[in-house]
Amino acid sequence: TCAPDSVSFTLTLNTRPARNFPTSRDLCTGDTLLLVAPFGSNSHFWQGPQNFTSNASTILALQQGLYTLDFRAGACDYRDSIQVSFNPNPVVKINDTGFCAGSFVQITAPSGFVSYQWNNDPAGFDTSKVFQNAGTVILKVVNSFNCSAQDTFQLVHYPVPPPFTIQAPDSACDNAPLFIEGPVYPNHQYNWNNGEALQRNIFANAGQTYTLVITNTDGCSRSNSFFMHPKPSPSPLSDRQLLFCEEGEIIVDADSLLTFKWNGILGNERYTYEGIDTVLLVRTNSSQCEAKTYFYINNRPVPRFSLGNDTAICQGDSLFLQGPENMMLYGWNTLDSTESIWASEKGLYWLT
Repeated sequence: TCAPDSVSFTLTLNTRPARNFPTSRDLCTGDTLLLVAPFGSNSHFWQGPQNFTSNASTILALQQGLYTLDFRAGACDYRDSIQVSFNPNPVVKINDTGFCAGSFVQITAPSGFVSYQWNNDPAGFDTSKVFQNAGTVILKVVNSFNCSAQDTFQLVHYPVPPPFTIQAPDSACDNAPLFIEGPVYPNHQYNWNNGEALQRNIFANAGQTYTLVITNTDGCSRSNSFFMHPKPSPSPLSDRQLLFCEEGEIIVDADSLLTFKWNGILGNERYTYEGIDTVLLVRTNSSQCEAKTYFYINNRPVPRFSLGNDTAICQGDSLFLQGPENMMLYGWNTLDSTESIWASEKGLYWLT
């Protein structure tokens, strides 16, 4: 028998280099991905979308698609691959906004994003934010692909009309409207709470509150209010129609706390009228508040006639005395009530 032969050899197993990139990667539009070949590898050959090739050890993945790397490590050849996807970025645009100084403005962003970050606030879900100060605002949003975008916009303060006061007396008679005035602000709009618009000055009644709102061309407003305290006026007397026969006396209630002026002449509660068509009575109290009353006089004519001159007749004769025609009443001192009489006795005769 023959003795068996023996052969020995050493088997070396090359270890595969570790991958430097995952099998897939989601990016946002505009991002770039650096792909690096395994450490210690050589003979690199990259292939990618749109006929991309490279023999470099590192490349930038700029297009969406499948990238493959063929390389040698030791005595072995290997292949790695990665699927690169680009997701859309969110689109956000906020216009510059102006608002009135001292007020607030609410800015609302487009909906549909998963988070919103206003300036340095923590990211959250608030699609709107209220601002009071002017300045630069940065809004960052993130969509469902975890892609982000930001917009920078300006908040601008519009000027507010300057503070003002309403020019008016502190008090007024309760029956006499007075003129009150707002300030002179050119190119501003005036609105009063009593419905008056576009007027800087209005007539106002005592005992009421008046509010004036002034608005400039930017739409910014300032307001101020004024209360006019009432002073009591004399109790009013209604105007009257009077019938007089050329003269008469007008009498009103006496009042020691009032002064009386009849047609501008100081007097009292009684006034003797003579041949005037209208009489104005002004009663004034200690607050210098007035009450006016008009008396409209309807003048009735007084009969004008004559019985003739004194005369003498013969005893036994009579004298015919004729009064005016078509009068309502006749009254002779002889107690007759006719239009005419015969006088036969000596003496004085008269007719009313």
